[in-house]
Amino acid sequence: MIETRAPLVWHERETLHCHGQLIPTVPIEVQLATMIARQQDARIDATIAAIDTTRLNVGLLRRAISDKQSEVPAMTVPESLQRLLADAQTTTD
Repeated sequence: MIETRAPLVWHERETLHCHGQLIPTVPIEVQLATMIARQQDARIDATIAAIDTTRLNVGLLRRAISDKQSEVPAMTVPESLQRLLADAQTTTD
């Protein structure tokens, strides 16, 4: 699943419609995990602000973060995403 080392991420791809074309895309959850690993906090904040976080696949986000942590063990999940993951956990409990 690790976005940058294997094609497995494409098993989770989403296909979007753009100007009459179908475009395969890496899921936003996987992109967020990559941003975390690259310490792109401003980009994470901008992405979270731009998306409907209620539509995130939290299970996929957790899996993507876990996979990235195997690549970057010292990776720290920003507080904004920790809150989002905690809120999702509370909702499912």
